[in-house]
Amino acid sequence: MTVKLLLLKSGEDLVADVSEMNVEIDGQNKVVGYYLDCPHKVKLVSEAPKSGTTKYRSSIQMIAWVPLSKDRTIPIPSDWVVTMTEPLDVVVDMFTKRRDQINESEITSVAEQPYLADSD
Repeated sequence: MTVKLLLLKSGEDLVADVSEMNVEIDGQNKVVGYYLDCPHKVKLVSEAPKSGTTKYRSSIQMIAWVPLSKDRTIPIPSDWVVTMTEPLDVVVDMFTKRRDQINESEITSVAEQPYLADSD
């Protein structure tokens, strides 16, 4: 697992399990894009200080990126990635828990689906 934090040209911050999309050009491997497994958009949300304090509270929000897609792994061209970094441990933990929940719900939803056969 290679969990990375990506900044896209669109300004979105994503966290995903990232692998390279390579092609051979003139006998050399070249990265042309990335495969993002279970990508999630991450956002740092700051709340205004409560009266009587000067402390800002921040929280991290994480939502599925391209949530209506059937695909779990989404390819993205390398020229859309501005930068890729190591996320904070708290972000990796949140992402891992979220991905595990998605994995469990996929197994459950497949196991619970009734089998329907045509009776013709």
